[in-house]
Parts: sequence; C-alpha cells; structure tokens
Amino acid sequence: MVGVLWMREAMADASACHSIKDADERAYCLGLAWKNHGYCYRIKDADQRNECLAKTKESRDRCQAIKDHDRRKACLAKMG
Repeated sequence: MVGVLWMREAMADASACHSIKDADERAYCLGLAWKNHGYCYRIKDADQRNECLAKTKESRDRCQAIKDHDRRKACLAKMG
C-alpha cells in the first residue's frame, strides 16, 4: 500500500497523469499535479476522493472522513 501511495506522489506530473488508464488514478494524479480539487470529485472511491481533497485543499477534515484506518493515519501525518 505504501508503495502505491509513493508511486502516486511521484507521478504527480500532469503529463504523466494523462497516460494512466484507470480513471480514478488519473483524476487523483491530475488533482495533485494541478492542485485542483475539481479533479478529486471525479473519483468514485470515497476514501481516495477524500484523500485527494485533503491534499489539494490542505484540509485535515477530509482526512478525518477517510474510513480506512491506515490511510487516514497516513493522510493526517502528511497534513502535519
């Protein structure tokens, strides 16, 4: 899981995002690359959407909305 999260962070270059076939992953990548939370709302998975919104809006509240315990802790740790 950590490897997947790191890979998503590393791919936060908009040009690389467009080559991602999975729609949720592409929206996540574009949201982070452009710091545009509008892309996050395209994500179907609620936890991934909340994580994307937390990072683009820099909002700890969105981290709290993540249901997966480990993912929520990781999100909160990144928010400081």
